[in-house]
Amino acid sequence: MSTKILVNSLGQHIIADVKTVTNKETNELLAYWVKSPRVISYRGNEDGTVSIDFIDYCPVGSSLEFSIASHHIVSILDAKAEVEERYLEIVTPNPVTIEELETEPTIEPEVVSEEA
Repeated sequence: MSTKILVNSLGQHIIADVKTVTNKETNELLAYWVKSPRVISYRGNEDGTVSIDFIDYCPVGSSLEFSIASHHIVSILDAKAEVEERYLEIVTPNPVTIEELETEPTIEPEVVSEEA
């Protein structure tokens, strides 16, 4: 899976971890399987810049993964690095860095005394 921006037929921009779903016999594209989708909301600022927010795709749904029929998607884009980074910070809280994985944990010995 990879992070992509899907533009659907309603004009929504959906950022998600995406993979394709195809018919194994015909290799026909059937759908896009999305994980942790968010709708991108754009807001113009007074200084002429644009701010973005990520809104849950379906806040009342219980599943974080589902398919979207391919005929509802009109365009697929790669996200800018800073947009992808911000999205990943939201959908994967408390990410672990490579350095943290390679660091040995510090364990302080506990002194236990028995009184006889």
